[in-house]
Amino acid sequence: MTKNRVLIIGGGSKFGKKTSLGLLEEGYEVDIITSTGSPHKHIKFSKVNWDSLDHYLAVEALKKFKDGEPYTEIIFNQNAGSSGYAGNYGIMTPQEHAGWSQHFFNNVQLIDIVIKELKGRIIPSTKIIGLVSGIIQSNKIVNSINGKNEILAERYGGYAGMKAYIYYMMQGYNKFATGNYITVNPGHMETEEQQNYFSNGLVQFIKEVKDTKLEYATYTAYNVLSGNLGYSKLTCINEFGSRIKNK
Repeated sequence: MTKNRVLIIGGGSKFGKKTSLGLLEEGYEVDIITSTGSPHKHIKFSKVNWDSLDHYLAVEALKKFKDGEPYTEIIFNQNAGSSGYAGNYGIMTPQEHAGWSQHFFNNVQLIDIVIKELKGRIIPSTKIIGLVSGIIQSNKIVNSINGKNEILAERYGGYAGMKAYIYYMMQGYNKFATGNYITVNPGHMETEEQQNYFSNGLVQFIKEVKDTKLEYATYTAYNVLSGNLGYSKLTCINEFGSRIKNK
């Protein structure tokens, strides 16, 4: 039986930690990139500082994982900050702009470095999953903020833009690079209870689609908990629905 192997970028705390432990419990060999450390003695890790990470430090951190059997999945969960939101539109300081550049490197450009450095462990069936957000999908997510309904993608434009950038880059990788690239909306979470629920949804999603060639789309992982895998074919067009049924 082939061993399932996963690399999670951003797998040492909160949602990433719970997902790492969930996949370990399912029998996966789990590797993580993290700023904290390993949440379990059987999880191999490489430690980075998200505030100072650059191309050369990223390449160094990935050396530990460069050799080995192919990964079954690589999950990009490095939700390492974002800039550009209602409180600082047009008034950011040079320090805030520098932070914005760091966030963009961590969340977007790092993906390209991982794919390049680990190309020897990526085969056509490897699922490479970029975690995005429901706020970039075409059904406008509205939330009540200070008693006023606001579209979240407008209030948090920098975050929405970063996730949309990931969506389109992953679409390009799926067409031109080796591997089965998709994006996944894991769910919005603020509490530990929500982290538990949505990490369970992502683990179940990964189990469900492990042996399936997926069409490029944004999948909603937690839908698997209710018996289907809903996805949006495009972020900009309303095309939702249950496309893959559980057996």
